[in-house]
Amino acid sequence: MGMSNYDMLLRTVNERLDTEGPAQVVEMLQEKTQEGDGAAATILAQFYDQGIGVFEDKERAIELYTFGMDCGVSEAAGFVGDLYRDGNGIEANDYLAFQCYSRGAGLGNIYCATQVAACYSEGKGTPKNNEAAIEWGTRAAKAGDASAAWIVADVLYTDYGKCKEAASWYEVALESFPDEMSIIGCLVECLADPTHQSSVAHDQTDYAKAADLCNRYLDKDTTGHIHLYLGLLYVDGKGVPRDVNVGHEYVVTAANKGNEAAKTALQFFRKTIFGQYVFQW
Repeated sequence: MGMSNYDMLLRTVNERLDTEGPAQVVEMLQEKTQEGDGAAATILAQFYDQGIGVFEDKERAIELYTFGMDCGVSEAAGFVGDLYRDGNGIEANDYLAFQCYSRGAGLGNIYCATQVAACYSEGKGTPKNNEAAIEWGTRAAKAGDASAAWIVADVLYTDYGKCKEAASWYEVALESFPDEMSIIGCLVECLADPTHQSSVAHDQTDYAKAADLCNRYLDKDTTGHIHLYLGLLYVDGKGVPRDVNVGHEYVVTAANKGNEAAKTALQFFRKTIFGQYVFQW
């Protein structure tokens, strides 16, 4: 897929900013905007949005972004959608953000499609709609947006309990966010249900993969969730040899990190007269 008109003009703008300075570039963008160039209007909007070569003016930025959208510049929809969503210098408006993202998604903008999925999944600016979230998220994820894969995974897991499908999407997201511990935690839950709360079907489990993930990310576990999950896998002997004593050590570490679920789990350990731990939910 080739560069958009926006991307091509942005490259030129950045080159000229280095050689000529912002004043001349603003003048060029203004002339192009008056000629009906939507890409120029979008970049000029960014200048007003950020105060580059002009005084910061959010309202003028919105006008120019809107003109860019009307000219079919999908990037403009993402920028103005973000402005409405974040309320940076203006009053936040989830409804208008959703409308802008929807226009951008309709123009084929992948980022906007991801934001549409996020809006549907969270019920922001539009009624919550899991099916629509999955539809738009899947489109964006298949186009390469890992954030969209994450959204799809969360909806499948938390709203539908479809652990096997969710795990596949979490793995896609993990490729782009390899250190994101919340993805790791959800993926382990989908693969092994260590806390016995997700009702993962037996034929959908992969205990060995779950244990391997836990071991790989122990050093990055600041919340204690990964230690808790690995400890419970040892307790059950799933993916690792059964060893309640080792499991107890991991759960203690998780509790010491402030993990409330681990503190609760510790109540189910009992020490025998032989100094060994047993565990029963």
